[in-house]
Amino acid sequence: MNTQERLKRSEDIQISYWLSPLPQLELAQVKAATEVPNDTSQEQVIGNYYATDNSTLPELGALSDFENWASVASTIDHKTRQLAGFDPTATEFDVKAWEEYLYKFGTSPFLLSTEHRHLELSLGKDSIKPLIHAVFEMIKGVVSEADYDHVLTTMKKMATLAITNEGKAQKDSYQQLGIISVKSSKLYSLFIRTCIQMTRKEEEDKDYEHIAQTLSVIKFQGIIDFDKCKRNADLILGWDRFNIDKWVEHTNSYNCPPNECPSWSN
Repeated sequence: MNTQERLKRSEDIQISYWLSPLPQLELAQVKAATEVPNDTSQEQVIGNYYATDNSTLPELGALSDFENWASVASTIDHKTRQLAGFDPTATEFDVKAWEEYLYKFGTSPFLLSTEHRHLELSLGKDSIKPLIHAVFEMIKGVVSEADYDHVLTTMKKMATLAITNEGKAQKDSYQQLGIISVKSSKLYSLFIRTCIQMTRKEEEDKDYEHIAQTLSVIKFQGIIDFDKCKRNADLILGWDRFNIDKWVEHTNSYNCPPNECPSWSN
């Protein structure tokens, strides 16, 4: 068996493991994660953004049907979501799918240099700026500064959904910002997550506002392995094709107008 044959065998095994369903866990921690007080509901709010500095990427080779590498990355991410049963268009929070997506992303055989970062911050009742600064800090070096305003617009759309999506008097809003970015001839796939505690406004029947709290913000990030993608082109071409524009639009917050409340500038 030569070097190329050994590489092919190793990659086939890695990909087969990744494509296999995860074992169903019946742990006390899993059950506890789904339990919330009677006056509290849970939701998920998802937004996606594609950024590019137009730097050169390798030839697509056998993946040329995709027309661009960003659509290869978005198709891989869509496959990751399918494996986890994670639906970015739904507002119902499914803790199992939420955690399985994280696991499948972190073990994806098509990503190099998977990175995890965690920040904690204090969020005042009348300000969202600390969260904005945390997100911008996490995308520094991965997304061009010219795209920061567009990332912020995506966050504001997510905020609109969180404020207006109906739930109980208190709710936990699990939020995920997904980004695919071309920067300095690398193609990044990443997502940033947090959970924001919200309460129904006293003067409103439906709308919500966030409360003062400590937020935990996490980022998971990887770099697309161009060579491995090309070596496994036949497999990727057989998946549900999900081009980059469709990936951006396929979230529950995409059609929401950006929220422009004073909290963004306080």
